[in-house]
Amino acid sequence: LKVNSAVLLHKFGEARVRKFLGKSFFLQEYSPFRRYYMMRNRIILYKRYGMFKGAWFWLDAKNAIKDLIKLTFFESKKRAKFIAVIKGIVDGLCWRESK
Repeated sequence: LKVNSAVLLHKFGEARVRKFLGKSFFLQEYSPFRRYYMMRNRIILYKRYGMFKGAWFWLDAKNAIKDLIKLTFFESKKRAKFIAVIKGIVDGLCWRESK
């Protein structure tokens, strides 16, 4: 079945530009739900394709750390988001495929 009028609404968060110490950066206000899946899927990818192997791992790990720093200092709902991140790590390590 094909529906040519179908539309997919894809929201990446509430992106805004922030400045800190004269440097601009994007801040994404992802929901705790999305934070959970981002971290869980990241851990599953690391386990599946090899932690510490290849440039892709180091680039992604660096981006994950930067994202967590931004969350720590600039985002709202920090507690709920950090709980979601921790659950995502645990479920990723345990290979749980669904929340």
